[in-house]
Amino acid sequence: PPKPKAAPIAAKKEAEANPMKAACIGALVLMLGVSALLGLGEGVKTSLLTTFLLAGAAGYQAVWGVAHALHTPLMSVTNAISGMTAVGGLLLMQRSSDAHAAYILAMLAVAASAVNIIGGFVVSQRMLDLFK
Repeated sequence: PPKPKAAPIAAKKEAEANPMKAACIGALVLMLGVSALLGLGEGVKTSLLTTFLLAGAAGYQAVWGVAHALHTPLMSVTNAISGMTAVGGLLLMQRSSDAHAAYILAMLAVAASAVNIIGGFVVSQRMLDLFK
């Protein structure tokens, strides 16, 4: 009879995720992001920087902490956030008639939000069709 292989057991132990390593990588990425934004100088207000970083960290933890089975409902719920982005883009388009760069960025925000909203409704409908 063939001998059992001991190597796959060792490979499984190496493949297991190390939570300390993941936390250190996350902290390093966050530190690099803060350093890059602080390197922009006086133009970035501290409150805006804090809000952006906290929202990014919370969003990252929320999305990666969800089980795989719940990703579709989570992504369909983000339609509300995309709706707010679309409203902000439309308001910016209305008020930035002189600044062409702001108008173009607002158009891109509205287009990206529209794609996300439509995709969210399509995914939600496909998910609901599974229960018919």
